[in-house]
Amino acid sequence: LDQAPVRKSVPHTMTVKDLKILAWKTFGEKIPLERVQLLLVDPCVPFGVAFNDESQELGFYGVQDGAQLRIDDVADTKGDKLLKQVDDAADELSRREMLAADA
Repeated sequence: LDQAPVRKSVPHTMTVKDLKILAWKTFGEKIPLERVQLLLVDPCVPFGVAFNDESQELGFYGVQDGAQLRIDDVADTKGDKLLKQVDDAADELSRREMLAADA
C-alpha cells in the first residue's frame, strides 16, 4: 500500500513489537499484523534494514531522532501477493472462457 508518510515521536526504549502494533493501527490495519515488517531506511542499504527481533528496543538497532522507518507487507517480499494475483487472473480467464463457450 502506498500511503502518505506519518510523523511520530516514540522513545528509543520502545520495543519493535510495540512500534509494529502502533504502525499497524496508524495505517488503518489494512494488512494482517503478522505480515507487517518494519525496516529502518538507510541510504546505504537500498532495501532497508529489517528489525529481526521484535523483543529488542529501537535503541538496539541504532534508531535515532529523525530516523525514517518503512512498513512492508511480508507477502509482497515473498511474492505471495503476486502469486495470488496470477491465480485470480487465471480464474477470471477460465470464467470468461466458460461464458464464451456457453454463448
